[in-house]
Amino acid sequence: MASNSESSNDHHNMYVLSQTLHGDGSPIRSLTTIPPSPPTSSYSSTDFTTGYQLVSGSGDGLLSSHTLEVISAYGVARTSIQPGGAEGGGGVAGRHPHQIGVLLSIPYGSSTASGSATAAVGSGASSAGDSGAAGFGKTMEGGYITGCRDGIIRIFGPDHGPIRELNGHTNQVTSLAWLELSSSSASGSGSGSDGGSGSGGGGGSGGLLLLASGSWDGTARIWNVATGTCLATLDNHENGVSVVGLPPPPPAVPTGNDGGADTAESPSSSSSLRGRLATTSAGVAANNTIRNHRVRLWDITLPTPSSPVASSVICRRTVSNDHDGPIRAVDYDPETHVIVTASNDGTVKVRDGDTAECIATLTHPAMVRGVGGGGQQQQPPLLLDVAVLGGGKYAATAEDGTVVIWSSSHGTTTASSAAVAAAVTEPQVLEQPGSVWTIIPLPNGRCHWMSGWDRTDLHAERRPQGEC
Repeated sequence: MASNSESSNDHHNMYVLSQTLHGDGSPIRSLTTIPPSPPTSSYSSTDFTTGYQLVSGSGDGLLSSHTLEVISAYGVARTSIQPGGAEGGGGVAGRHPHQIGVLLSIPYGSSTASGSATAAVGSGASSAGDSGAAGFGKTMEGGYITGCRDGIIRIFGPDHGPIRELNGHTNQVTSLAWLELSSSSASGSGSGSDGGSGSGGGGGSGGLLLLASGSWDGTARIWNVATGTCLATLDNHENGVSVVGLPPPPPAVPTGNDGGADTAESPSSSSSLRGRLATTSAGVAANNTIRNHRVRLWDITLPTPSSPVASSVICRRTVSNDHDGPIRAVDYDPETHVIVTASNDGTVKVRDGDTAECIATLTHPAMVRGVGGGGQQQQPPLLLDVAVLGGGKYAATAEDGTVVIWSSSHGTTTASSAAVAAAVTEPQVLEQPGSVWTIIPLPNGRCHWMSGWDRTDLHAERRPQGEC
């Protein structure tokens, strides 16, 4: 086993730079990974699967694909700029007219909704606009989704060919995530699905997936990717919205009372499809401060062909103003059932997955140092993104060119969320030459990519010497 001094030092040096990739020369704003088609071998502790692609989106609206060839963390990659061509088929442009702010991979073999059930709802209330049943539909075969400053969401296949556009947002798309739905019946299907790369998505395997999006238009939207239909609009947010899918509620179990009535929150929704979503908002300016930045937890219900109940989206929980600045990003940790949010106030808050209440605050080291040169109080570094890396590790990117990685010794489902928060160690700080816009973990769990001003860096987890 490693000695105590080695273990302490390892927390400060969890990751080392292993390679740097360049795109089109403009700022890289978003990242995701897509597996080979079809996905092949499993991961070892240090190697990637052959043929994985890292897709990046730039401030100039260009996509770049970096194919990871038979490599360990120290190999090389093949780079292609605008792999789908400048123009796509079917009247869908391959090049984006503005910056690509967010990317999300499409999991292979996942089910999407069919039908046209819709719900237009406000913050904290729901109204049904049901015009059909959102049952199980097409199977997605990989690819990725982009969110652009022009408010349009674009879907691309695994060959980078454009498939369709989702129109509805009226301002920049800031966040994308998978929302998993499962049957509310104890005999129903839907055990969950990993949300892929990007902004999380519920964890598990085999459930029905819908797309959730957030925008600077103050709304979140829920989409049927297979048809391009907007199923619900969650409005009345405070400016920029970030989204992340949470695990769906467990199925109702019959109690044997009242003729076998079940214990579902809404008995009329038996055999309907239910899911949970978290949204955050950036807040509004008033008297030289930003206030009313909020975290909201939502319950989503959609009908099935066998249970044509009304669609509903209900905000069941709101937490306000516990950051001291706009909330910029959100992610979910399925191992410990916590939500993490990053803010312009230089902190990441670890939150209970059921209530969204803060259980721990992770502070950027620049704020801990407190005072800069000349005795001036330092402004907190603006945090731009937050990601769950797995194994109790959380990372945040900052405008000042730093990436901070916190590690908790409790990175398993057996630990309580409070225990996870209490066991966070001294963070590691990685310095970059410019603002770091986003960070994503790689599927092998031991490496991550992050994008900066004009490049993408891969950091690989370092094995402690003497570890048994």
